[in-house]
Amino acid sequence: MAKPKTSTALRDSVARTLARVAPAWVAALACGAALGAAGCAVPTTPAGADAAAARAKVVYGRDDRVDYYAETDPALRALTRDSIVALIPDRAIVRAGKDDYFYQAAPLKSAYDLCDGERFEDQPTAAQCSGTLIGTDLVLTAGHCVTTLTACKSWRYVFNYVETGPNELAGLTDDDVYECKDVVASTVRMSRGRSLDYAVVRLDRPIVGHSPAPIRPPTDTLRAGDPLRVIGFPSGLPAKIDDGGQVSDPRTQQGDYFVGNPDTFAGNSGSGVFDAMGRLVGVLVRGQTDYDTDPTRGCAVAHVEPNLPGGEEMTYAVNAIRALCTADPSDAACAVLETCGDGVCAPSETASCAADCDGHTPTCGDGICEGDEPESCAADCRATVCGDGRCEVGEQSACPDDCVSGFCGDGLCDPVEQGDCDIDCPAAPAICGDSRCATGEPSTCPQDCPGVPATWTCDPAGYASGGACECGCGAWDLDCDRAAGFALGCASDERCVRATPDVSAGASAPATMCVKGGAGGGCTLASGRVGSTGAQPRLPAALAVLVLGAVLVYRRRRRGVEPR
Repeated sequence: MAKPKTSTALRDSVARTLARVAPAWVAALACGAALGAAGCAVPTTPAGADAAAARAKVVYGRDDRVDYYAETDPALRALTRDSIVALIPDRAIVRAGKDDYFYQAAPLKSAYDLCDGERFEDQPTAAQCSGTLIGTDLVLTAGHCVTTLTACKSWRYVFNYVETGPNELAGLTDDDVYECKDVVASTVRMSRGRSLDYAVVRLDRPIVGHSPAPIRPPTDTLRAGDPLRVIGFPSGLPAKIDDGGQVSDPRTQQGDYFVGNPDTFAGNSGSGVFDAMGRLVGVLVRGQTDYDTDPTRGCAVAHVEPNLPGGEEMTYAVNAIRALCTADPSDAACAVLETCGDGVCAPSETASCAADCDGHTPTCGDGICEGDEPESCAADCRATVCGDGRCEVGEQSACPDDCVSGFCGDGLCDPVEQGDCDIDCPAAPAICGDSRCATGEPSTCPQDCPGVPATWTCDPAGYASGGACECGCGAWDLDCDRAAGFALGCASDERCVRATPDVSAGASAPATMCVKGGAGGGCTLASGRVGSTGAQPRLPAALAVLVLGAVLVYRRRRRGVEPR
């Protein structure tokens, strides 16, 4: 069944001009209509972020997702706080000071143009992928979320993106927010009847205050009907726990991915999939299309499928662990592979496990690095080998035969993806004279940027856009003359003002600066702040409808099963 798809370019434009921060007329209307409160907070959506062609949800039977605070199983609550990681674009989370962060993200209703009454419609949508801690500094996620080191470094890896009560986000500390240091292993592979999609990310420092998730050993075979639990960030929302899924097809013979029916969304890409014992068994990577159009209301509603069979596809986590252990056999996570009697002669078992290694001849090219293959079979044991069917980091251009996967997020810009998949087909480089005002061109190519000050350093589309006041961009944004207090680049309790150089001292100063204190009038548009209080203001539902109620653009359906 077809569903609305939000155009990437338009969605980013809308997020920049409307959803990120409502213009002054919306603020005035909100205050004049007495819609709620002294502080009308509009979370923001980072422009240009479209990892894995983000979608909304698909529900199988009953919607089983619950917030962290509403989960009654203490083990699942502990797992969520200890091991679950949100991948949030760096522009969508701001560090205002030590142990003080706030999100900039649109509420679900306006971000996806939902009809009234959809679950979680007022919650923010800061995350775009999900992950699970599997080592002291290692996170497992979907490969299409981390196709390159540059993509890896564009995320912030955030623990405790959860709601601790209705409309209350957990406070963050510096021990909850990390950056990417390296991509240890990454592949988006569809060849020879097998499909793999995973990435292992090394963070910038050892994790403090959190612990890795236990991993299900490969000897414990998954079976149809086995229960599944998924923890992640559907549509970018704060963590949701779904413990109502089941395995419909374990694909045991292939061993690449399994199929089930958890209730998941686009932002669930990379979510940890757990068994009934809370052990990590998979990584959510693909699923059915998610939204249907309500023809009478002209807005989006959840696509509902029968409870079985499911159409959500989850890479077996052990595939990522094998890749990790090929790169670093000493990692503690590798212990799950070294199970004597599992039929796999792991490199460390050559001298210690006769049951697996005596008389066993490794098969070079089977994708399993075992026995003496680290020295004898580069195809199985080397990280990047053109022709092995693995789309590794850097192979998108160097070895396209390994990287033909056919969906948005595979790192290849297919002709059908032009203008429809920013992550694979980024905007062309700036060319002076093409009438397209790109970042940096106001000073170098004024003919492409009429009306934009030459000193403007931010995205030219944000200047005098009718939306957010952008502060610290090298020139005064005319939007700052209208915006009711909130400014991109400033904390939620700050406003943007013109800066005046101290001419007498011969000093220079930026054109704008953030100062404490919001605008008058009692209705400040601001990003939701999370700090020691943990409370995040919400956008009143009526205001959300006013902001984006008239905007509904559909993106064509790419295929039945899409990357999350």
